Amino acid sequence: MLEKIPINDILGISIEGYSDANGKAEDNYLLSLLRAESVAKYLKKQGIAAYRLMPKGYGDTFARPNYDKLKDAEDRKVVLRIVYKAKKD
Repeated sequence: MLEKIPINDILGISIEGYSDANGKAEDNYLLSLLRAESVAKYLKKQGIAAYRLMPKGYGDTFARPNYDKLKDAEDRKVVLRIVYKAKKD
């Protein structure tokens, strides 16, 4: 990703952490936030300014009910939404 978009063209990155629905909601929120903050820390080490990084935890808010381990694995994720400068042709 960092090779495709020059760092100076990145205005902001929303880093959204999620968890599955197993366990307590409070624990899932903390886990999802730590997941997002871990990605933010990595991106900062890659040269993206901290003020451009917006980690947020969503916990199990969007998780599917507990009935399938494969779906649980899909619910444990981080989604990046990148806002960058458009280039004029």
